[in-house]
Amino acid sequence: MISRPSDAVPRPWFWEGNVQATVVDHLTCDEWCVIRQADTVSREPGKDIELEREGVRMGGTVKGFPNGTPRTPPNTQARHWFTAALFDVILWRETDAGVRIGLALPNMPTYRRQASRTTWFQRAANFTFLWVDETAVVVEDRGAGATP
Repeated sequence: MISRPSDAVPRPWFWEGNVQATVVDHLTCDEWCVIRQADTVSREPGKDIELEREGVRMGGTVKGFPNGTPRTPPNTQARHWFTAALFDVILWRETDAGVRIGLALPNMPTYRRQASRTTWFQRAANFTFLWVDETAVVVEDRGAGATP
């Protein structure tokens, strides 16, 4: 089991670091080996997770759910984060057509609505959603063929 990043501030289950740790725990139980994990506390750039299993590589991006700001409601900010995650998929697919790509998000209605509006892109870019809640990870492939 992978330990969650430690910092002085307790974080909710939908914080990016907790979502990442939950996904990594899930995938390592499915015999994926962790190559690299980004440090979410320091907001390290690059792929959030990189894994390998039996010669197959997988990279992924992880987003938490925002608290919002005084000027931006959480759902608006979440739509921006979702867009940024899709752009990560575009860049990674351009870099390596053969890598499996996972997009891990908290199972929140805003993210689910955005995902339901982009199913054609999920199939075209061949990536998998990993929906995370407090206790589980649900893999949603939609026929893309990239199931982790």
